[in-house]
Amino acid sequence: MGPPLRSGRKGSENSSTPQIVKISNAQADKKNDFGNKQEEIMRQQIKDIEAKYMKKNPAKFNIGDAVDVHYKIKEENKTRIQIFSGIVIGAKGTGLCRNFTVRRISYGEGVERIFPLNSPAIEKIVIKKHGKIRRAKLYYLRSKKGKKASKVKEKIVQKKRGTESE
Repeated sequence: MGPPLRSGRKGSENSSTPQIVKISNAQADKKNDFGNKQEEIMRQQIKDIEAKYMKKNPAKFNIGDAVDVHYKIKEENKTRIQIFSGIVIGAKGTGLCRNFTVRRISYGEGVERIFPLNSPAIEKIVIKKHGKIRRAKLYYLRSKKGKKASKVKEKIVQKKRGTESE
């Protein structure tokens, strides 16, 4: 038999191995300051770009509210507005990436749709009822059947005196 086999790659003794370089705290702070300034500039640029596409006055609604979402649909060369009515069962994201999920029962089948809040396809969001809930996500409604699948306790909201709404 031949010589015993060695572990590792052939010629590993001659290969260059990475060396550990020690730097002082002052050098590390300089590198971090430079990186932080670049990150800060990038964050500001991203905020400026997002600000162009954000809606000026997005609808104020909460999880559990019954809403009508009026959104544009383009068919061939015409656009029309379709209404999706249901209960808001969840929301996630922040800023430009904010999404919300609306669930409704259609012909005995549960239908959910995710809408980007700042989408130009959304014409308006009308709040029909305010829901009184104690959870951030209402995914338990998926397992409910019949009327219970679309019902959430209603929160009674009192309007301020002296302000008349049209």
